[in-house]
Amino acid sequence: MIRSPLLLLIVLSACSHYPHGENESNIHMHKQNHETLIASFNDPHRDLWQRPKRVLELMGDVKGKRLIDIGSGSGYFTRYFLEAGALVVAADVDQTFLDHIQDSFKSKYPQLILHRCQYHDPMMKKSEFDFAFSSNTYHHLDERVNYLKKVLAGLNDQGTIVILDFKKNVNVKKVIGPPLEMRVPSSQVIEELKAAGFHHIKVFENDFDHQYLILGSKKS
Repeated sequence: MIRSPLLLLIVLSACSHYPHGENESNIHMHKQNHETLIASFNDPHRDLWQRPKRVLELMGDVKGKRLIDIGSGSGYFTRYFLEAGALVVAADVDQTFLDHIQDSFKSKYPQLILHRCQYHDPMMKKSEFDFAFSSNTYHHLDERVNYLKKVLAGLNDQGTIVILDFKKNVNVKKVIGPPLEMRVPSSQVIEELKAAGFHHIKVFENDFDHQYLILGSKKS
């Protein structure tokens, strides 16, 4: 369990009806070894389509906020959040990714906390976080609505969830990301957020060629 009093943002992971962690998206991703995945996740060209600065603009000021990055992977967004002054918990189901994040950032950012979560449970304490952030992870989560309910409980009363994932329908020459059949359309994410109890949902489709960004509030 996370025991830090820090302010955190949450990055989520994705879902299906396979046994925990064995859904099609996870099987597809782990056809590559960790070294290859980390190199891909940290490709300098990623900034061009991921637009991390625009993501931060849409989220608002994260300085001093408790930020848990669930599905943190190689720590791509973890770094941007740390640089923006957030107090970050990097959470992932994969210890190899967490070890990489520790080796990459812990010495410079000693306030960084590493957290091993589960595919079906972010393992958050009640009202612990200011934000829940999910980057390219939603399509990996198990039992998404139940997962989102746990995220909701882990947010404070002013808390916000942020989901960044790949569009189901894209009109670009080069498709980036997982196969189209593994993606979750933004309309389905919205319905699942509502089913979990989130309010004031905002969708940003035009800011990114390959992705959508969705914000939802705990407060009604």
